[in-house]
Amino acid sequence: MPRTLEFAAQAQRFEQAFAASPNTQPNHASMLTGLHPWEHGVTRNGRVLDDGFETIAELLQTHGYSTAAVVSSFPLHARFGFDQGFDSYQDDFMLEAGNDTWEGVDLETRAF
Repeated sequence: MPRTLEFAAQAQRFEQAFAASPNTQPNHASMLTGLHPWEHGVTRNGRVLDDGFETIAELLQTHGYSTAAVVSSFPLHARFGFDQGFDSYQDDFMLEAGNDTWEGVDLETRAF
């Protein structure tokens, strides 16, 4: 821990930080789109980010950047629309546990 504390003492720190939601999907949708959850429609986990919303990855692509993401959390699987604008989106992890329900609720799906 001493090295971490030393690094923190020299690094930029934020004394306060705010999240758009207490849930993974609404927060990530907000980070990718710059919109509030009620604007992009991902208001809880299990929703799909609609293709109609431009993500930062899509914007970067239009300006010639290569984009890639590696995720390891079921809420960020491509089936929920978080892969929009990424040249490479690696979400290979065990999906068998997720199936088509999550916490007992049927999941929305999008066509691939």
